[in-house]
Amino acid sequence: MRSWGLSKLTNPATAGLRPTAARILKALRDHGPLTAEQLAAQLTTQGRTARVATIDQALAELAAAGAATADPRTQRWMLQPAAHHPLLDAVDLHGAHDFRHTFSTWLGDAGIPAGS
Repeated sequence: MRSWGLSKLTNPATAGLRPTAARILKALRDHGPLTAEQLAAQLTTQGRTARVATIDQALAELAAAGAATADPRTQRWMLQPAAHHPLLDAVDLHGAHDFRHTFSTWLGDAGIPAGS
């Protein structure tokens, strides 16, 4: 199973999600398929109620990004598997350091300078 970091790399559409959508992705990853009402209950914290309308908006954002989908029969939302990038087949990673180095190389190739 892929880690969340690798999943974000292979699906860049999820990198810029708003906070509610990101929290929903975490809830779906942690708890499996949930309805909008169940997600609202999961996201209710410290006396702040998550509105179903806010959840619906975030779910629409996730659906547009291809990160989540609803089962039409049960109305439960679930994670979509991350798109598989063919470049990952060409990379032989043996640990966190290899992944870090490879990712740094990809950023450099894309013209993104290393942090200072």
